[in-house]
Amino acid sequence: MPEIDSNSKPMISVKKIKCLSFAIRESFYEPEYQEMESFIDHTLGFNTEVNYADFILKVYYAYPHSQEKKVIEIEVETVFHITELEKFIKNAPPVTTENMNVPSEILINMLSLSISHTRALLSENLSGTNFSNYILPIMDSVSLAKHFFGDKVDDSKYK
Repeated sequence: MPEIDSNSKPMISVKKIKCLSFAIRESFYEPEYQEMESFIDHTLGFNTEVNYADFILKVYYAYPHSQEKKVIEIEVETVFHITELEKFIKNAPPVTTENMNVPSEILINMLSLSISHTRALLSENLSGTNFSNYILPIMDSVSLAKHFFGDKVDDSKYK
């Protein structure tokens, strides 16, 4: 197995995974509709004193004809440790996507892992309900990261 060169790229690790909220509205169940649409959003925060990035993924499902009625909702927090995070954050609180310069690979990896964690926790919470077959679909993390973070993600090497 090749050795990891810690000098080549910042190292990232998962420090915590937590389901912040989960809601299911069984009364909204419509058995005549087999499909629901999924919607995804995020928040990202940083604490450079401890080199933590806090990635919160929010997902909800709704029937196409009534998207305002959220049938299923979940919010999952994944906390990452990023070695020398301060190198990528400008000292201009509050830290926003505009004043961060986190490498694309790290943003994409954080998003991909957060999606996987959310998928697992959603599946666990839906087990035994009318909605147990609603598994968060596999997503293109590069495109989604580009959508969330705009020009902060260089997707040229993924095309």
